[in-house]
Amino acid sequence: MILHKDGLTEMSYDVSVDLLKVRWLDLKYSTGAELNYTIGVLLEKIRNYDIKKLLIDAHQNVEGVTDEEFVEMNTNFAKLLVSTRLKKVARLGTNNLNRENFIQALAQNTLSGSDTTLQFHNFNDEQSAVQWLITE
Repeated sequence: MILHKDGLTEMSYDVSVDLLKVRWLDLKYSTGAELNYTIGVLLEKIRNYDIKKLLIDAHQNVEGVTDEEFVEMNTNFAKLLVSTRLKKVARLGTNNLNRENFIQALAQNTLSGSDTTLQFHNFNDEQSAVQWLITE
């Protein structure tokens, strides 16, 4: 079921396994404001549907956002994600090694410094990510 679709993202929800897939569409030149908007919509869907499993398809490298904006945006996003009732987050990353290294370090720091039971894992392919998410 499609929960949200616009020019920036598509969010589809599989009720049978309680899995929300978010795919950023053509984000090559999106701005920080646009990405912050989509993060807000995503968090609203996670809370309103009490979603437990999230797949983030971040294959698109966002060139319109500076590394500083990327760090700030993702730091805030991570803090907000751990405040939800999510149990597992899988992420399909980009080929930008600097940003991928930052995301991995951010996940480790965020998860180790909180009371959350949220699990996070990066994947190279969607099939492996979905399998990990739906396995109890």
